[in-house]
Amino acid sequence: MLYAEEYNTGRPVVRMHYYGNVAGKTGIDALIANPALTPTSTYTAPQTTFSTADGTPEFGRINYTGSMLSSTIEVTHHFYDQLTSPRRDLQGVATLTNGKTWSNSRDTTMNNTITAAGGTGKIGDREVFEVGSNAYEVVEAQIGPAGNYYDTWRLFLVNKTANTAQQLNPVLTGGAKSLGNPTLTFVTLPNGKPALVFTYFIFGANNGTTPPGGHIYVYPFQ
Repeated sequence: MLYAEEYNTGRPVVRMHYYGNVAGKTGIDALIANPALTPTSTYTAPQTTFSTADGTPEFGRINYTGSMLSSTIEVTHHFYDQLTSPRRDLQGVATLTNGKTWSNSRDTTMNNTITAAGGTGKIGDREVFEVGSNAYEVVEAQIGPAGNYYDTWRLFLVNKTANTAQQLNPVLTGGAKSLGNPTLTFVTLPNGKPALVFTYFIFGANNGTTPPGGHIYVYPFQ
């Protein structure tokens, strides 16, 4: 079981926990049985240079070697950049090797792609997925200036293969427009049918009559 979180040590940073097999249980079964279980290994990433906050980590590609503690794990995240004017959250991409070596850089391609598609403010959480041989990401970003403007968050679909992006404009009951924190996964439903499960957070600004907070949508394929 590998888990990543935004952790506050006086300022937000990225932290990862690994739970290995214990007493005949898998790591995830052991964690479910005891949520207070001490991780097998914990890694707290160093601060991004010229940043005052790091967060919203997501796992990307994993070069698995038979043990998570000796594998190379890609971690995407946002950081609050101090070099831009106005200051804005941007995307970083890092790798954790052997559970202890952290290599981090700005994800310039992603930042430029989202900005060119209209995400000119803060760029935050994202979720990567694959369809066939193509890789995609759903990314949250502000369409106005960077700042504490909770009415301007939108979702963008990025084709990572072509490095193109387009803004998504879902028509929601109640008319909500401002969305963030997307997650997307493919599952098998209890009835055996495949489905796509999509979640996001609806902000309390520009939400019409849609209830703010977390929302989940399930789209069966058959």
